[in-house]
Amino acid sequence: GISLHTAGVTLPWCLGVMTVGTAYIYVLPVVVAVGWARIKLREHSTAQVAAGGLLGMVAALVVSAFMGS
Repeated sequence: GISLHTAGVTLPWCLGVMTVGTAYIYVLPVVVAVGWARIKLREHSTAQVAAGGLLGMVAALVVSAFMGS
């Protein structure tokens, strides 16, 4: 299934970028590390990790829309 671990770190990262700005880009290695670990541990495929990242981004857009950001 979709990597919810990746989604779970992508969502707050995206919200941070949307609210704090590009200075928050320095937290991106955390998102990459979680995705890499899920693949390395053979818990998810690359496609499942990518889908989790996309899910986190979409969720951040939905949260942002509801919060009025």
